[in-house]
Amino acid sequence: MTIKTKTQPKKGAAKASARKGPGPRVGEWLPWVAGAVVIVALAVGVWWGIKQQYKDDNTKYDPVLATVGKPEAKVTLDVYEDFLCPACAGFEEAYGAEVAKAVEAGQLRVRFHMLNFLNRGSASGDYSSRAAGAALAVFQKAPDKFLAFHSKLFSQGVQPQEGSDSDLSNDQLAKIAEEVGAGAAAADIRSGSQVKTAAGSASASIRQLQSITKKAATPTVLKDDKPVEWKDPQWLQKLIGAPAQAPAPAQAPAPAQAPAPAQAPKPAG
Repeated sequence: MTIKTKTQPKKGAAKASARKGPGPRVGEWLPWVAGAVVIVALAVGVWWGIKQQYKDDNTKYDPVLATVGKPEAKVTLDVYEDFLCPACAGFEEAYGAEVAKAVEAGQLRVRFHMLNFLNRGSASGDYSSRAAGAALAVFQKAPDKFLAFHSKLFSQGVQPQEGSDSDLSNDQLAKIAEEVGAGAAAADIRSGSQVKTAAGSASASIRQLQSITKKAATPTVLKDDKPVEWKDPQWLQKLIGAPAQAPAPAQAPAPAQAPAPAQAPKPAG
C-alpha cells in the first residue's frame, strides 16, 4: 500500500509568485475604465436613436385627414384628392357646392383623404403636403370652415399649376385661412406644425387606395370601397336622391396618378 503525501510548497514561493511582475496600479486603469464608459454610452445612444427612428418611421397615421357631415347621414363617401391635382380642381368646381349642400342637409358624410404624390410637381417640392397640413390645421381649429378652405385651395387663381415655378408659401396659406374665417388655424399653418401628420396621412391613404383600387389616382370617390363614377353629372343625385345642383363638368383633366413603384433589378446569373 502506497500512501501519497502532499508536497508542501516552499515557504515564500507564494509570496514570490504574488510579487512576480509589476501589477498595474489603480491610476493606470482609469483611462481604460473611462474609455469603456464612453463606448457603452455611445452604444446606448446609437441604440436609442435607432429605436426612436424605427418608432417614428412606423407611426400609424390615419388615412382620413378630415371628416365632414353627420355620422347618421344616408351616404358616406371617401374622397381622395391632391391639392395640386388639376382634375381635383375640376371636380371641386363642378360638384363642390352640391357636396357642401348635401353635407349641410345631413344627407352626406365625406371622409377626405388628401394625397401628396404631386409634391414632385410643385416648385417647393412639398406643396401638396403643406397644403394638406394647412387643411388639417383648419379642420382641427375651425372645423366648420374646412369645406370653404378646401374649396378655396382648388379655386382658379389660387391653386398653383403643376410643374410651374411657384406655389403658395405657408404664410399665403395662412392668409387664405383667415379669409375664409379660419384665423384660429393661421399660426399652426405658418409654423407648418401639421405637415408631418398630413404627409403621414397621405402615405397611408396612397397605400389604402392602391390596396382597394390597385392604383392611386386623384380624384377618386369611393362608396363602401367601390368606385363612384363621378363624371356622371347625376352621380350624387343617384346616391342621395336629392336634386342635382351642379352642371356637367366641362372636359375635366385626366385624373392624376401616383408613379408606379420601381421594380427591383433581377439578380445576375
